Order: sequence, then structure tokens, then C-alpha cells
Amino acid sequence: MPATSGWIGGLSFFAFSASALFVGWRLVFRRGPYQTEVIPVWSCLVVQMVQALQIDTDHWHHLNLLFGLLFGFAAADRMAGIVRVRGSAAERRLDDGSFEM
Repeated sequence: MPATSGWIGGLSFFAFSASALFVGWRLVFRRGPYQTEVIPVWSCLVVQMVQALQIDTDHWHHLNLLFGLLFGFAAADRMAGIVRVRGSAAERRLDDGSFEM
């Protein structure tokens, strides 16, 4: 990547890859509705990133797909957490229709 994008592009790709590996690591070990789908996506991404240390990744469209899947699962997991929190607040509705705070 640094060969075609320069130093700034290479450093930003490295930072993006590191953040993706961190997000994936966190999702793999977190109990959630998407854990079983995240495990194969993250394991494939880790292997691809190790291979990317050796080979240029400019035309690896499947790598972009894996990044998109991983961050999509991260967003879906976050939204599922928000729905769970809102759902628990809705269950604490008082008899007069107001919410307990």
C-alpha cells in the first residue's frame, strides 16, 4: 500500500488495519448475537493481514469485503446493545404509563 499511496496512505492503512484487528478481537470474545458470524470473518482477516505484510494489497477486493463485514458486524452489535438497553427501560414502565428513572 505505501508504494502507491505514499507514506501517509501507508500509515493510515496501517492504522485502519490495526483498528480493524482490535475491533474484531473485541467482538470475537464478546457474547452477542453476531459472535458466531464474526469468528470466521475475523480469523480470515487476521490471516490476510499477515499475508499483507509480504504482498501488496492494492487489488485485494476481498480484503475490503472482510473489512466491511467486520465493521458492519461491529455496528450491528452496537445497535443490538442499544435496543437491549432501551428494551430494559421499557420494561420498567410504571402503572401510570411513566418511566422509572
